[in-house]
Amino acid sequence: MTSLADLDRFEDAGVHRDRLATFVRAAARTQRLSAVTRCPEIVAARREDDNRWAVHIVRHGRLAAAGVIPAGADAHHYVDQLRASAETVSTAPGPVPAATAEETEKVLRWLEAPGIRLIDVAGEWACPVGGATRHLSVLDVVEESRRSLVPFDEMGLTGGPIHRPAR
Repeated sequence: MTSLADLDRFEDAGVHRDRLATFVRAAARTQRLSAVTRCPEIVAARREDDNRWAVHIVRHGRLAAAGVIPAGADAHHYVDQLRASAETVSTAPGPVPAATAEETEKVLRWLEAPGIRLIDVAGEWACPVGGATRHLSVLDVVEESRRSLVPFDEMGLTGGPIHRPAR
């Protein structure tokens, strides 16, 4: 990109920038999804507004069971029963073998939300420290900068933005 920009080939540099951004976003998504789908089972809970606990069983990135522990119930016994009655989910090749990428992303958003408590994780749920996710903040800044630009067709002859009267 720098070489192309140095040659005043800004459009070509922009094409390479956009391709790189697309690749980095896809790599980050794949790394996040692969991390959770490698886990045969994740059991997590969140305290609800009524002080009961909502428990979710996630298997290979797919929501296999969910329930709310009844008031006064033995929490360990309830979680054991929920695990026993949860959907059997088999693994398959690919980053999201047991669910769609969208479903797994929704599960991940819930698992990463404030107040979530991990009860048990079978397997290793980890993303690489040097992975693509570390570059997303830079891409977000670039994207926000691009959105704030005034398009050429909205610029006046002097190069400044056209001022339209308020309606």
